[in-house]
Amino acid sequence: MPKRKTMLAAILLCAFAAQASASDTLSGAEIRQAIAGSTLLVTVLGGDEYTEYFAPDGTVTMKGDDGVYDGTWVVVDDTICIELTFPSNDGCWRVALNGHAITLIGMDGDIDYEKTIVARDGEAAEP
Repeated sequence: MPKRKTMLAAILLCAFAAQASASDTLSGAEIRQAIAGSTLLVTVLGGDEYTEYFAPDGTVTMKGDDGVYDGTWVVVDDTICIELTFPSNDGCWRVALNGHAITLIGMDGDIDYEKTIVARDGEAAEP
């Protein structure tokens, strides 16, 4: 029984943490300020790393070991919408920011991507 209670407590704690991060999302203006001109680093399942440069003009360039992918990004209401030539990365997300950590939260409330701001315009070259 104690293991069961511990497991239930851990599950509830994770659920509350996900809700807290979803409720602390940025407004459209805050998303634009955090993302425009930023280079982000993301590690996807399997361990592949990609850098993404979000240009202020609404273009995005994603670079990884498997190539370079171009696309667009736009803020719609309080979400960021991204369309890339890379498969399965199109969609809109709410955004949470904690220091340099960016979390993209799907419309279902699940955390879809965790990224890190590694540079802002003027700090490093585009990928």
